[in-house]
Amino acid sequence: DPRSVDSTTRNPIGQTEAELVARLDQTECAPVFLLGAFRSGTTLLYRMLEETRCFNITTAYHVLNYRDLLTTHAAGRTRSARDELTRNFRELHLSTRKLDAIELSAEMPEEYGFVLVRELRQRQINRKSLPKFLELCRKTLAISEAPEKTLLLKNPWDFDNFQRIRELIPRARFVILHRDPIDTVNSQ
Repeated sequence: DPRSVDSTTRNPIGQTEAELVARLDQTECAPVFLLGAFRSGTTLLYRMLEETRCFNITTAYHVLNYRDLLTTHAAGRTRSARDELTRNFRELHLSTRKLDAIELSAEMPEEYGFVLVRELRQRQINRKSLPKFLELCRKTLAISEAPEKTLLLKNPWDFDNFQRIRELIPRARFVILHRDPIDTVNSQ
């Protein structure tokens, strides 16, 4: 993405993204994973749980602005960057995700797997992608208005990966959705 800030590029506050990442709290991450096969209902449940305001989540903003989340936040530009992203969707006449008619905006709940794909060409949490995943968790909480709230995450690509995630992130908790396979296939 040509508009992304390189981790060594200085921002208006004089610190790089990498410098800000190094200062993040290294406390062990304890997210709740919402896992289910594609079209099993994870997006609906994710949105419903997010609307309770009891959780932090990853959004389209986190995914599309991952490389400069901290510098943008430190510069006091998070709200304007979110607004700009939503405005960009509108200017491009992108109002919904075509697959399921979910409204596109910076605040749209989104899968953490897209960060792993974009940054590492990985879709699942594994030993190689774990540091980047944990960095995403820490960045998300660092720019949150309520960092003490639990981080709720979803990624259909990790549906069959929960045992490995449990080994790599011992404090993680899981909600696993199962939908009748025929309904899931018909939904696709």
